[in-house]
Amino acid sequence: MIHDENYDFEIHTTRNSTELESLAFFLRNILIYDISFSNQEHFHEVVDIMNVYKSLQMSLLKDGKGQNSQGLIIEFSSIIQKTLKNLSVSFFLPERGTRKLLILKPEVALSKQETDYLNETLQRFFQFYDSKKDVLSVRNQVYNSLYTKNKAEFDEIFLALSNYNEYQLKYDPLK
Repeated sequence: MIHDENYDFEIHTTRNSTELESLAFFLRNILIYDISFSNQEHFHEVVDIMNVYKSLQMSLLKDGKGQNSQGLIIEFSSIIQKTLKNLSVSFFLPERGTRKLLILKPEVALSKQETDYLNETLQRFFQFYDSKKDVLSVRNQVYNSLYTKNKAEFDEIFLALSNYNEYQLKYDPLK
């Protein structure tokens, strides 16, 4: 049984590892190709999928099945990039303002609970990278700069979503 102490879900592992790897592949494809935050009614469900996927991959890694740490760093990077892109499209206007700040769409907003849940979830992906980044081969060192870029973008987007006034104070070049 796969159980995550931070979230209320269980995946029973009476199935063989090939079936669990197939489930992980299916969830990855949802997160990379079908993720969308435009329907806010499903926001929590999308973040739940991210949590289940991450926990399933960690269980497979622990059991010596599925991808190795380097492969997961690369895969998680794709998921983070896709998530950040979808957050930008769903919650911000396409063009930044004259001061190069993100501009929230007026008709959409996330609750504090939703932004906290998203923050916790994406932080878990970044924590995995921080704990395993030393396993990257020389040819995959580009993921170090990509994670740094993704983390900076996430910090900006999250602050804009959670506290726009504080975001303006921090990111406004004229203040």
